[in-house]
Amino acid sequence: MFKIITLLVLGLFGFTNVEAGWNDPEDVARININVFIPEADVMLDPELRKHASFLGNNLEKRLKPILSKNGFTGSTSSPRFMVFPTLHVVDRDVAGAVQSMDVLVLELNLYVADYVEEKIFANTSLQIRGVGKSEVQALRTAMNELSNNKQVRQFLTEGRQKILQYYDDHCDLIIEQAQLLTQVDDYEKAFRILTQVPSDCRECYNKVMELIPEYYTRAKAYKCEENLHRARVSWAAKKESVQRYIQDHEKDGTGINIGDDGEKTSSGVEENLSVSMNETFEAVMFLEKLHPTSPCYNEALTLINDIKTTVDSDRYFRTQEVFRQKIDLAKVQARYAAETNRDRADANRQMNNGVSVMIGDR
Repeated sequence: MFKIITLLVLGLFGFTNVEAGWNDPEDVARININVFIPEADVMLDPELRKHASFLGNNLEKRLKPILSKNGFTGSTSSPRFMVFPTLHVVDRDVAGAVQSMDVLVLELNLYVADYVEEKIFANTSLQIRGVGKSEVQALRTAMNELSNNKQVRQFLTEGRQKILQYYDDHCDLIIEQAQLLTQVDDYEKAFRILTQVPSDCRECYNKVMELIPEYYTRAKAYKCEENLHRARVSWAAKKESVQRYIQDHEKDGTGINIGDDGEKTSSGVEENLSVSMNETFEAVMFLEKLHPTSPCYNEALTLINDIKTTVDSDRYFRTQEVFRQKIDLAKVQARYAAETNRDRADANRQMNNGVSVMIGDR
């Protein structure tokens, strides 16, 4: 029980501006953009695809700090703009009289693009050279040439100006899109769209700042009601599940037999307890997302007290051993993780398709 209440307290009072969608004050002048690493068959020559994982991780690791130094910021809210690379072998050789060394000359193409409209705003192509005792070492040294590269900085400056121009030219459309989202109660997405307008777009930025406080308040209220409703549904399901089990066993006279050591529980009871605790933790997971200043926060506290009172007095969870054995939180988390992974996979497929179209058009 202590674990449940601790989780609730940490979640309810651990809410941050970042989780709510607010940009860091230092980032308001920056442009939200993601580094996107395309699939191997899109990004790499066939002869490099065996190193796809290494190259993808290395390129992402190199590009992120370069973007940060040039007026961009990463975002977890999936901004529409991205930087993506392609890499091709121009030449390869083996050199060295005493010890052979792999020498690679690569062509690295970089693109700043709008993946929603499948439009490239800026691109550059540069040759990088790597030498190493193995092909992987040669690739790693070639990646080092990205740091402090003047051509890359010029490319990002051009891309940044094009994106700023996009916001200036489409400001009214961006606001209209956000307003349409509020009509279907998607205040959270509307809020994210508005907060992605950088402060360097002064006129547009001032317009959206007039709307942001209202959208934030509504987004918080809507999200609160949504999570509270889901928590109530999960908690009601838990109580119904246990009550139904009690009624069934009272009818057949078998009763419930759980000793203090938790060893006498039948398989049917074990299954029932596992399910009911999953539903309890589902309720907790929804409640921990609520902000203390949300309009429905007091209602959430009432539900928390109900959970605490019920679980404390529930004779099926008397001992810590039974309580520990019956929690199957991993299954609940795995289900939500699977849903998140499916959404991410769908987004990656869409972006890969967009990259293929944009590269093919050039």
